Amino acid sequence: MTCSNIIERNKLIEKIYSIFRQDDALQRKLKSIIGTREIYRFLKETLENSQNILIIIDGAKREIEDKMKNRVDTWGKWVNIQIINHFKYENQNIIIADPPFQNLEFGDIAVSTDIEKSETSAYTEEFHLEGRNENVRKVYNLLKQSFLKIRSGIRFNPTKNYIGIYIKKQFVFIKCRKRKIIMIVLLSENEVKNTLNSQYHKIISHSESNQRFWGGSRNNPNCAVEIYDTAHFDEIESLLRKVIANNEEL
Repeated sequence: MTCSNIIERNKLIEKIYSIFRQDDALQRKLKSIIGTREIYRFLKETLENSQNILIIIDGAKREIEDKMKNRVDTWGKWVNIQIINHFKYENQNIIIADPPFQNLEFGDIAVSTDIEKSETSAYTEEFHLEGRNENVRKVYNLLKQSFLKIRSGIRFNPTKNYIGIYIKKQFVFIKCRKRKIIMIVLLSENEVKNTLNSQYHKIISHSESNQRFWGGSRNNPNCAVEIYDTAHFDEIESLLRKVIANNEEL
């Protein structure tokens, strides 16, 4: 992480900490969760380790929007925004969340298999690899080499929340976490299980909403694979061959 990014990250920590300092009720709520841990230290360790922050607000905030846009390496990288509105009609309570809570794990915008060209100039592969451990870097580089070896026409499309892999349409999505890579593939869970038969790599099922979120459907389902290192990579390469063949017409 560059010096400027560390400074921006520390500013973000200070900003969040100041919110707790000004709200006793919020402090008590957090302390009931973290116990005797000091709040500033908890925020610092959380941001450094998980790099995943959710801010819930009741409407669009220009200040936050500007920070998300102008501070791509901190606010834009680690912060997700959810707008929640509460309405009451007679005896009914109506709560609207945007985006839906189940989609927040994978970012704050829905994914399309169409290439998100508008984002490619703002984000790079290094943006996603910064701060990740050496195994994550090795896995990503090996994935990229394997994709290009199998199909020379494949392209890589880094966006804010993921790196899309495409020929004409995106059919694989890579998310670089601190210690692992999550690879979403447009293949059914059964097909993936039959290919990764050592059971070394964890396969994540997708709900119907996550199917749609990652551009899948009943006839073209998807699921995710967690990859921590390069062990049993021959199975991963077989999976890449299968998903490329399956989506060749895209």
